Amino acid sequence: MSGFFLKMNQNKRIKHLLVCCGGYPTKENPVFPFVEQIVNEFARNGIRVSVVAPQSLTKHFFRKEPLHPRYRLINRKNFSPVEIFQPYTVSFGRHFVLLNRVLKKISLHSVLRKIEKPDVCYGHFWYYASALYDFAKKNKIPLFVASGEASIKTEAHFSAYEKKNFLDYYKGVFFASTKNKKESEDLGFLTNQKNIVIPNAIDPSSFYLMDKQKLREKYSISQNFFIVVFVGSFIQRKGPNRVASALKKINDSNIKAFFIGREHDGVKLDFDYEGTILKGVVEHDKLVDYLNMADVFVLPTLAEGCCNAMIEALACGLPIISSDLSFNDDVLDDSCSIRINPESIDELAEAIKTLSNNPFLCKEMGKNALKKASSLTIEKRANTIVHFMESLLR
Repeated sequence: MSGFFLKMNQNKRIKHLLVCCGGYPTKENPVFPFVEQIVNEFARNGIRVSVVAPQSLTKHFFRKEPLHPRYRLINRKNFSPVEIFQPYTVSFGRHFVLLNRVLKKISLHSVLRKIEKPDVCYGHFWYYASALYDFAKKNKIPLFVASGEASIKTEAHFSAYEKKNFLDYYKGVFFASTKNKKESEDLGFLTNQKNIVIPNAIDPSSFYLMDKQKLREKYSISQNFFIVVFVGSFIQRKGPNRVASALKKINDSNIKAFFIGREHDGVKLDFDYEGTILKGVVEHDKLVDYLNMADVFVLPTLAEGCCNAMIEALACGLPIISSDLSFNDDVLDDSCSIRINPESIDELAEAIKTLSNNPFLCKEMGKNALKKASSLTIEKRANTIVHFMESLLR
């Protein structure tokens, strides 16, 4: 280990962290970017990270999802190493929950025994924390949970006996929203463990304010357009179809749209709007350009843990139109957002019209969005998580 990392690690209790999660991005397939962001920040802080993220052969063959390398080692200057294991697994649909769980655990444990014993196990979402339980307990490794699910369904995977043992063992949990904490409490997952609520965050080097006029010139887009941007999976829960319907209802040829995302799990969602400039995927490092060319970020989502795309939009100075549901309470307020019933096309259309007809209000909310995002950085989030874990290891 270099002198740089020796110095950083002298006072750290956590030198090696094992992260288990549902996916990890490649450049060609940027899934789970929020996991990569927090892992990179751990590595920047001198913590070696081993990531285990099983990948589905079933989804590859039947839904054409690309396969990732089964092993990658990432070494960067002034970062601790990050190794990523992505073993193959198979699944048989939602009617075979227990079988799917057994197969995923077999895949997971096939690589866990190859990894040098970590100081801490970290399950990204309840499902993967529970999948790590046997390994953590057998090797006497502290186990922590990161809960940021849109909806928590792990109770379907536990017997009463397994649930009690897991709850008796894990050390603590950090929630992406108060909504996640409440849902976990209601399911009986939070008993005597320590916990904190800390919203998701952005990397300020990736998402930041840029010159809108110059970007529109670069992409040959008129300065006169009012542009709505949606970022998310093209699924009913996220609501791109509701955004398109609201824009049709407004029927203003000056209002244009970016729909940035893709189909999810092979489900096709039909929606269209005549003023659409872009519909589909953009390279992750170009997303900041499209956010900065827009005037407002619109996401009438029905369920979230804490939406990363929305925080990225705040960091680009965009006012937000999103749901009035509890998962947004920790991030959005009246200074930077208009919150609506996500199933009401009328409310959605009225909110878009309000901002398109009032440039001063739109600009002021954009300034407040930047202030809000300044407190939601990945560096602060990672430091809080590490301090929380280390405080419980003392």
